[in-house]
Amino acid sequence: MKQLKHLFLENNTIWNFEANALSNSVHLTNLALEWNLLSSIPDGLPECLFHPDLKGNCIEDIQEQELRSLKCLQVLNLRMNKLTFLPQITLDLFPRLRTLYLDPWNCSCELLRVKRTLLARRMEISDKLCN
Repeated sequence: MKQLKHLFLENNTIWNFEANALSNSVHLTNLALEWNLLSSIPDGLPECLFHPDLKGNCIEDIQEQELRSLKCLQVLNLRMNKLTFLPQITLDLFPRLRTLYLDPWNCSCELLRVKRTLLARRMEISDKLCN
């Protein structure tokens, strides 16, 4: 699996992803886990991953340790999950992040701060985020 660059596991019933299962996949750049049953972002994803697609899962919360290893993250798709907020610390971890896909949420003061931060970084976000 060391030469693996793209892994597509969408439309399954994956509810658990073993921590560090892909840590030896040092060339993995794209990981499609959309439309599964994941309740969290898998721990220990490879550093080289720049596009994890996690759309359509059951993710309610983002923990810093789940994403800390993703040094090359450029595109993050979290649409159609159960998220209600995005911690500011999450954004600070990813200087290379250019595109963030989120569902429209009920706007709060915290989400408006996050939106301003994203726009200041010239990040591509949905127009539906806090209309």
